[in-house]
Amino acid sequence: MNAQLFYVDLLLPMSHKEPLWDAYLFVVNDRIAEFGKQSELPLSLKSHSPKKLTDSVILPGFINSHVHLSYDNNYSSICDGQQIDWIEDLVERSRKFSPEKKLQVAKENIQSCIKAGTTFVVENTPFDETVEALNYSEINSLVGIEVFGNDPLKSDENFEYFLAKLERLQSLHPKLSFTLSPHSPYNVSDRLLQRIIDFSQKEGKKALIHLAETDFESDIIKTGEVPEGLKSFYKNLGVSEPSINSQKGMSSVEYMHSIGCLSHNLHATHLVKIRERDLALLSLVGTSVSLCLRSNAFLANGFPPLAKMLEKELPVSFATDGLSSNYDLSLLEEIKYAWFIAKSHGVNLKAEYLFESITSVPAKMFCLDRGAIENNRKADFICYKIPQSLLKSLKTPKVCIYQFLLSNLSDEKLNEVWIDGKKIFPRVSSTF
Repeated sequence: MNAQLFYVDLLLPMSHKEPLWDAYLFVVNDRIAEFGKQSELPLSLKSHSPKKLTDSVILPGFINSHVHLSYDNNYSSICDGQQIDWIEDLVERSRKFSPEKKLQVAKENIQSCIKAGTTFVVENTPFDETVEALNYSEINSLVGIEVFGNDPLKSDENFEYFLAKLERLQSLHPKLSFTLSPHSPYNVSDRLLQRIIDFSQKEGKKALIHLAETDFESDIIKTGEVPEGLKSFYKNLGVSEPSINSQKGMSSVEYMHSIGCLSHNLHATHLVKIRERDLALLSLVGTSVSLCLRSNAFLANGFPPLAKMLEKELPVSFATDGLSSNYDLSLLEEIKYAWFIAKSHGVNLKAEYLFESITSVPAKMFCLDRGAIENNRKADFICYKIPQSLLKSLKTPKVCIYQFLLSNLSDEKLNEVWIDGKKIFPRVSSTF
């Protein structure tokens, strides 16, 4: 048995639990066994020599609920608003990557995530090399195998192909969890979407999808017409154009609902281009949501109706998307941006919720035994170094601890990262 006792100035359990000053955390093997105030340390633990994390605050490890580790910093010269050209640029660039380059990019991005306090990722990828990189890293993950296939006549054939791919990768990499990730309603036929949702419901998995992200997606769903730029893109790729059989004027969310694919087993990312009645549908079925606000700003896609999402009590997490549309993979920077940009849109986000949106909220979405400091959960936690002067000011009456930390924490102040009860960062020696 590997037992470790930690003393820390401030412990933030999350999951609506109160912060603990002068706290202890007891870890046995890969699990949290106990935690509480040092003054209330049980006699049974007093024989253990504590590791004193002085001038520090501990939080649960961060969970990135939507990321693409396969892409590097593709800061395209394409002008704002030209999303189709940007997608072409991204696909052309990534297709030129050698297998060695793909593996290198994924490894570097995984390390960037860890150094920013992320201990679990929900990855979306078409590349086996990214899966290999995740398999040999310490970070834990749910891997969404990206699915494409617009030809309705090949829906069953395509489903069997991607299901076989999932099963092959699962057998090769048993430590990882896999699901299917239909790219978007304009890149996957209705029949193929239905097969994927049926599979996800049967297996108790989340299907991952980009939904209501761009104007051109909304236009395709509303009119059934494919823009000329996208037509030439599909032609160059040698694949079928979207074939949307829907009533005119439907939104992406209404379309998904009309074909029976809006489900509590669906996890939708972006949801920038949605309407009030879309929110009612999402709330009714319990679809979970990831918002990537910096990515949306980067691509000039707009801002989601965040205030109304929270009013409807939609389960909302924040995520980074990939480096092709963001400047880093830091969830701390993501929620800092969310804090400021939401205020400019009249949304008063609570700082505590922002921390929960990258810990306990996505943990609940994906049924993970992580994301909070709780007994018997996996021991994923991170430690930030904070000067005593700042810690003392935190104890001042009326100071909001979470708002204060949101303003004062940074990736540079991240001192330690623990995953499954093992110290991953900083590491003494590298095996990856």
